[in-house]
Amino acid sequence: MDPAERYGPVRAAQLEAEQRSAVRHRALRRLPFVAALPVAAVAIVLLGQEWARARGWTFGRGLGIAMGLTGVPLLGALSEAVTGIEVRELARRWDALAGWQRGVIGVAAVVVALALFLGIALTVAVRLAG
Repeated sequence: MDPAERYGPVRAAQLEAEQRSAVRHRALRRLPFVAALPVAAVAIVLLGQEWARARGWTFGRGLGIAMGLTGVPLLGALSEAVTGIEVRELARRWDALAGWQRGVIGVAAVVVALALFLGIALTVAVRLAG
């Protein structure tokens, strides 16, 4: 049964707001711990490079993948903190979209990320040059 039908629209909105607040609080409590994972991975790599080079070892592509995977929980916690929706629920909603909707949103996200990245990069380059 839909919460709006069961409790009424006002109470259903209150329950949804409370649930989103609880998700945000859980994500914010988890954020320092999951943020430490990529930092620890980078520290291990930086500290281990000289040790490995002294023994003639080289790092392959798998190291970058392993370091990237440590960022997955961080991105999940960030998305929960911003949206107030659990990752599983967000994935369910994404899967419920039509293919063309996912395509439009995906392309828009790439364009926004590219514009943001280029804007930051150009700002840094101008400040360093001038």
